Amino acid sequence: MQALLSFEQAPPIAAPFRFFLTAPLFLALAGVLLLIDGAEIFSSRWSSAALAATHLITVGFMLQVMIGAMVQILPVVAGANLARPLLVAIVVHGLMVAGTLALIAGFLGISALAFPMAVLLLVSGIGLFVLMAALSLCGVPSTSATIAGFKRALLGLLVV
Repeated sequence: MQALLSFEQAPPIAAPFRFFLTAPLFLALAGVLLLIDGAEIFSSRWSSAALAATHLITVGFMLQVMIGAMVQILPVVAGANLARPLLVAIVVHGLMVAGTLALIAGFLGISALAFPMAVLLLVSGIGLFVLMAALSLCGVPSTSATIAGFKRALLGLLVV
């Protein structure tokens, strides 16, 4: 499998790193929320603070890392080059960060417009990434389990 890797097709390092650099900040925000509302977080899994902490970890951290990894791995492993990877990463990252912060603001009751704004931003960011990744994978045959797995992962992300 090593011979199939194509490191020269890797996107600019700024494309995936923006996701990797901001992801830990969402974990830090979850930690701050735990310090502030720790009793409420553990009182019920349906409390606003518990939902906010859960989404800081899942959407703010895990989804950021997964998208950053896909931006980096698709061209190297699958040979599926994203069109204008830096521009796609900048736009998707901005939408994801803003959408996650709006989602947390909605859970914490900061603004009545936070949930609709979060939906708009997150759906736009994830949709753009899935579209661009799917376009890059269109011409790539599923010759390995890895490439087929990428295609299934994108479909799963779209469904979720």
